[in-house]
Amino acid sequence: MTPDDNIVQATYSSNLKCHLLSHHPFLRLQPVKEEQLWIEPKISLFYNVISDNEINIMKSLALPALKRAEVAEYNAGFGHRVSDTRITKIAWLREMDHPVIPRMYRRIEAITGLSSSSAEPFQMANYGLGGHFHLHMDVLPDTEKYFGPEMGNRVATWLTYMSDVNGGGATVFPRLNITVWPKKGSALFWHNVKSNGIGDILTLHGACPVVTGSKWGKNSSYFQSIC
Repeated sequence: MTPDDNIVQATYSSNLKCHLLSHHPFLRLQPVKEEQLWIEPKISLFYNVISDNEINIMKSLALPALKRAEVAEYNAGFGHRVSDTRITKIAWLREMDHPVIPRMYRRIEAITGLSSSSAEPFQMANYGLGGHFHLHMDVLPDTEKYFGPEMGNRVATWLTYMSDVNGGGATVFPRLNITVWPKKGSALFWHNVKSNGIGDILTLHGACPVVTGSKWGKNSSYFQSIC
C-alpha cells in the first residue's frame, strides 16, 4: 500500500464501531458484541456466539465423518474432486443431527436477519499443520447448473471460529488489508454480493496456513432465492 492508501485506510477505520446487538428478542438477555471491520461490503466480527459445550458437541459429531475437502467440477458435469487449493478435512452437519444445530441456526438468524431456510448445512472444517485455503470468492460461478433453478447465489457467509490457533490460520481479505485471527467462540460474517446481485471482488479472501496447532471452524453460506 502507498502512504496515501494508508491515510485512506486510517480515515475509514476511524468510522468503524464496536457495539452490542440487542435488536432481536433472542438477544435481549444476552446481547452480542459486534466489531465492524468494513462497512461496504459489510464485514463484521461477532464475539461469544457459541459456548464451549456447543463446540464440543459439534466437533464430536463431525469427527467420525471428516474427509478431505472436495470441489465441484463445473465444466465436466456434476461431480467432485479432491481440492488442491484447500488443504483441510470437512464434515457436514444438518438440523436433524442434534438439537444444538437448529439452535445455532436460530442464533445466527437473530444476529444477521437472514433466514435459516436459505442456509447451507453447517460445514465443519479442521485444518491441521499446513492446512490452508487459497484466495477465493464464495459466490458461485454457475449457480443454476449446480444448485438448481430455485436457488440464487451465496449472498453472505458466516464463519465460526471453534478453536484458538497458536500460529497462523488467519482469514485475510487482501483487497481490504483485513486480517482476522481465529478466536474461539467468535464468528466472522460478510456479504458476498453487491446490491445488484453481482459478486463483490472486495470479498476475495483466503485462510492462511496453520503453522502450529490445529484450527477448527464452522461455516455456512446464505442464498437468495430467485423463485
